[in-house]
Amino acid sequence: MARDKNTSGPTIEPRCLTQQQAAAYCGLTASGFAAWQRQGIVPGLIPGAKR
Repeated sequence: MARDKNTSGPTIEPRCLTQQQAAAYCGLTASGFAAWQRQGIVPGLIPGAKR
């Protein structure tokens, strides 16, 4: 994880995240994020990967 110059803690980079990390980035639970994927609000997994 990268560090943001304006904060003291680590930040989440918004590329190639696991589903759990992507859900946290969006402020959702894993099931809420999966619902967004089904609705087409956010993209699905990268083909051949778990991200």
